[in-house]
Amino acid sequence: MSRGAADDTILCGADLAGYEGYGGRVAAGVLQLAGLGTGVCLIVDPGPLTSTGITTGQPASIRYLGEGYGIAGATIAYGARLMTDATGRWITATTGYTSIALALEAATVGETFNLLVDAVPAGYVEP
Repeated sequence: MSRGAADDTILCGADLAGYEGYGGRVAAGVLQLAGLGTGVCLIVDPGPLTSTGITTGQPASIRYLGEGYGIAGATIAYGARLMTDATGRWITATTGYTSIALALEAATVGETFNLLVDAVPAGYVEP
């Protein structure tokens, strides 16, 4: 856990294998991959694989406050406010969507970059 981070564990409601660094959302009490502007946390570790090679139903680690590594969905400038894109990757926040993170370094599409998850949007209920 990074210094000053707030992490939690929640069951995966879908197979999130390979989605470390993506944005997540909590729906019906389980972790789902975030869609456009719906991210409320960073997926730190999607959990262990089941015997069938998926993470559904397994405990996943999420971060809703603190530093972590994200996957860029577009070119991101240092210091940009961030939200999730339609695939759960991180993009520069646009009007009408809630920003939940800050880019601590610049990145291009597909790159792993350092970010700070720093805002828990209204409506988020800790699992």
